[in-house]
Amino acid sequence: MTSELELMLQIPDSQLSAVRARLATRSAQRVRLCAIYFDTPDAQLAQSGAVIRLRLEGKNWVQTLKVSDSNNVLSRLEHNAPRMGNTEPALDLSLHTGTPAGDALEHLLQALAPETGLQEVFRTDVWRTHRLQRLRGGSVELALDVGEIRSGTLTWPVQELEIEAVRGGAALVIDAATQWISKFDLWIDTRSKSLRGHRLWSARQGKSVDLRRPMMGRPTPAQQGLRTQEHPLFRLSQPESGPELETALVKPLLAALMANASEIAGNTYSDEHVHQLRVSLRRLRSVARLADRWMHWPEPVLNAVVELFRTLGQARDRTVVNDLFGDALAKAGCPLTELPAPATLPAANSLLQALRSREVNMAWLWLLRTECDAQGGVTIAQASTLLNQRLQRWASEIEQAGSRFLSLTEDEKHDLRKRVKRLRYAMDSCAVLETFGLLQPRREFAEALAQAQTSLGQFCDFLVARDLWSKAVEQDPRAWFAVGWLSAEITRAEPDCHRSLKRMGKIDRRWRSLP
Repeated sequence: MTSELELMLQIPDSQLSAVRARLATRSAQRVRLCAIYFDTPDAQLAQSGAVIRLRLEGKNWVQTLKVSDSNNVLSRLEHNAPRMGNTEPALDLSLHTGTPAGDALEHLLQALAPETGLQEVFRTDVWRTHRLQRLRGGSVELALDVGEIRSGTLTWPVQELEIEAVRGGAALVIDAATQWISKFDLWIDTRSKSLRGHRLWSARQGKSVDLRRPMMGRPTPAQQGLRTQEHPLFRLSQPESGPELETALVKPLLAALMANASEIAGNTYSDEHVHQLRVSLRRLRSVARLADRWMHWPEPVLNAVVELFRTLGQARDRTVVNDLFGDALAKAGCPLTELPAPATLPAANSLLQALRSREVNMAWLWLLRTECDAQGGVTIAQASTLLNQRLQRWASEIEQAGSRFLSLTEDEKHDLRKRVKRLRYAMDSCAVLETFGLLQPRREFAEALAQAQTSLGQFCDFLVARDLWSKAVEQDPRAWFAVGWLSAEITRAEPDCHRSLKRMGKIDRRWRSLP
């Protein structure tokens, strides 16, 4: 049994020859890998993070079981069982008996109906060029895979570089990835071959997210991973220092962030992927701001996150405005029910370029390393005190601004909405930890804060929509109807925001220690 630490990088067409040349040293080996993947008809193993396959590696077959580690984006438990003979063997699950991954598989299968069995769902056929790369502190295996994934008549091309730890930890994988991304502009992809193959299988069965785009996956909710009553099995190690606390706050955010980023970079995304990635980034920025009194995030990382967030917002605003208000405007009699296209539209592939950029992928690597630069040797007790002070100060500032909401400028109202989101997401992240010394407010305060976020969100959506329609007036004067209607809605929504903020300010905010 091994713990597999690997990272997969996608290769642009323009860089494939250069990557192949760099990898093909004297020690490199080339082998054809043909694999058969198995699952239940409704893909329950894949949904549980398990993979079972038979793979022909040169002249030998190997049966492999992999189980995802919910606590680490880069890690999976893996058990390999060599199969004798060069003919295609039958699947034998007993080969994994007695291993942690095998025990997990047995537990999964016991939960299925007795008649449910495993069947072939897809195959992969790739040529792999691989060799070792020695780094300070250990070594990694580099594997260039070029080929395809196939399920029936549906195919998905494979053109990627896998980096797997051989001797050493995840930091070595990230060090190697840094070198390859810097030189060849590769981009990180957390979608395994198994996940992509199951997308094709779903499409064959008519269960794809979008039958016209069978490769597209479902968005991953940004709050997924945060330990709540709905996810009782998620566990975080007890932090003992400021840096470990920072890691514990960031770690639960990475799975959803990387999943949605991979979909957008791979051009298999929907508007909801963009939205969920923005929420993940906002949660991440909340944690960064919460802990900035003792932790240092490199400026390039923060700049990349901020610029990406801005790019995602520009891509989403027009879609949201049309989706939210198109029907209402039509019922009100507006001659236009959709924003006219601006004279200069951003490039259609701007999101792909942003997610594949060197700056963004370097930021992802820094986050995956989950190592931060502590300043002043902050202890866990000191860090907890600083967090408590910051959270309560944020709450106080929101209450003060909310009490005079009607007199705030529109920019100040937008800023207040950001402050409310920041506090709520920071509280969510802190609630993940069962660390003595961290405080949480009364349940009534958290509920009032959520209601204030909802009211402010609706109000600010009206403001954004009105501003976009105002810009459209120059192209089509009929847009004035929408401007007038939205302005009236803004006037009607303003008192609701004020009431929700006042309610939050009236609640006893004596915070309590987490158990």
